[in-house]
Amino acid sequence: MSGKPTSMDDFRCRSMTARPRKATSIRPLVLATMASLALGLGACAGGSQQVTRQPEPLAESQDVEALVRLADGLREQGQLTTAIALYQRAAGASGDAAELVLLGRALAEAGADELAAGAFRRALSREPENPDALLGLGTAYLSLGEIDRSIQYLEQLVDQGNGKDTVRYAALGAALDIAGRHEKAVATYTAGLEQMPGDLDLKSNLALSYAFYDRHVEAITLMREVTDAFDAKRSHHRNMVLVLALAGQDRDAVATGRRLLGENETRDVLAQAASARQLPAGADRARAIGLS
Repeated sequence: MSGKPTSMDDFRCRSMTARPRKATSIRPLVLATMASLALGLGACAGGSQQVTRQPEPLAESQDVEALVRLADGLREQGQLTTAIALYQRAAGASGDAAELVLLGRALAEAGADELAAGAFRRALSREPENPDALLGLGTAYLSLGEIDRSIQYLEQLVDQGNGKDTVRYAALGAALDIAGRHEKAVATYTAGLEQMPGDLDLKSNLALSYAFYDRHVEAITLMREVTDAFDAKRSHHRNMVLVLALAGQDRDAVATGRRLLGENETRDVLAQAASARQLPAGADRARAIGLS
């Protein structure tokens, strides 16, 4: 089976046929939801059975919170298909944007980017300035390759200025770099760092941005500052190896990678960087590395 699901029914059909799960002792509410989903299996199998019953509506107070709690738990366990069904039901029973945001995030996690974008758009129809929905829609469009639309929503998010949130600046900077608007990307990361001067994620993304556009000295200097920090994470170490490899400093990249990442991951990072180095444009390198 190829391609991504383009409707919720399609998503359910593909999920149910591709990843059957053994029944376990789950709360009755989850079992009831799974039973209601099973009504659609005839249509998935070729339309020989017709759906003649609809799941009973939720009692209004119940239950949005209960559904969300159950969905959250299932999502943490990796049971995305059932979690998505519960988030969808919660969103239908609620008039708020929050449940649609949760649905969108779960769909994005499942790789259903078109459906995720739809959920985030519906959330924005309920709350036009909801920052989580703006971020979700902007990153969904980034994953779909709709870069201009991504930038539109992420710029709106940054312009709102609600709180000191690293992610909004990082996402917008990534979209701008992929669009080939490097100076604007640098300005975005810099604006974020003016609010959060010690943020390692923003510094790391800024260093990658420099590396994509052949500003290697700046990139390596900044990444050394990041990896020297006591709270540097593995993702930062990986970016250090990427920056060195993109700069053509292969020996240093190998030594650093073996020390910080291990042999296998270092090999993967070096291969990724080698492919990106063959590309002529910074935007293409950003896309190849997968900054989004």
